[in-house]
Amino acid sequence: MDEMKGPSRKAPVVHARHIAIYLTRRITGDSWKHIGSHLGNRDHTSIMHGYQKIDDMLHHDKDLLAQVKFLKKQLEDQ
Repeated sequence: MDEMKGPSRKAPVVHARHIAIYLTRRITGDSWKHIGSHLGNRDHTSIMHGYQKIDDMLHHDKDLLAQVKFLKKQLEDQ
């Protein structure tokens, strides 16, 4: 979690951060600003970009779609 909140631009960290953004928005409906405040005080436009990137990828990447569905179910069952 510390890496996702931090400034890292390493691809695996950024990808995980974007998935977290996507799931947070889909499950909670929180504002872009609120989500950004929990992920290292990121600007709302960065949060919107991360969400849109995952949303676009889900249309083409079946493995990612399965991963996101699995994570969403795990979070909703808690």
